[in-house]
Amino acid sequence: MSKPYNFIYEKLVQGPDDLSGLVAYGLYKREKIEFIEQIRAEGSEASDEQVKDFHRVSNTPARIQSYRSEAESLMTQMMVNLLQNRADEIQALYDKQLSDALQLHVDTVDRLTKGNKFWTGVWQNVAASLIAAIIVTLFVFTIIASKHGFSDTIADWSGYQPKQIVK
Repeated sequence: MSKPYNFIYEKLVQGPDDLSGLVAYGLYKREKIEFIEQIRAEGSEASDEQVKDFHRVSNTPARIQSYRSEAESLMTQMMVNLLQNRADEIQALYDKQLSDALQLHVDTVDRLTKGNKFWTGVWQNVAASLIAAIIVTLFVFTIIASKHGFSDTIADWSGYQPKQIVK
């Protein structure tokens, strides 16, 4: 007796580009192999009647839909994993480029500031000297102004002599 042809491929695969259907057909074949191996593990070969029963169960509309749904779920998970891996690669590349650019700027700032330490020190000393001179001048002015009066001290230091109004 010849084995009857099973039309499940045509039910699962809807065209040459139907990747979900091809994966679903692979799931069907995996299940069929597991079924046959289970019977062999029990010590016998699968009979034609057992294979026909398997085909009847696997060809129901609900089971066909189940194969396709599982295939779509597997493909979705595969795409999520691929996209996540690619996103991780892009993030790592971005982090490296950002780190390299930041290090370049730090190195440039370090190079520029280390090369000008002499002039930085000179300008700091000039500023400190000017501040000290202003503080000493204000201190001396305050002492003199406290002895002679504020207006007289300003007049003496500025060379300005207020005119006295004659009545």
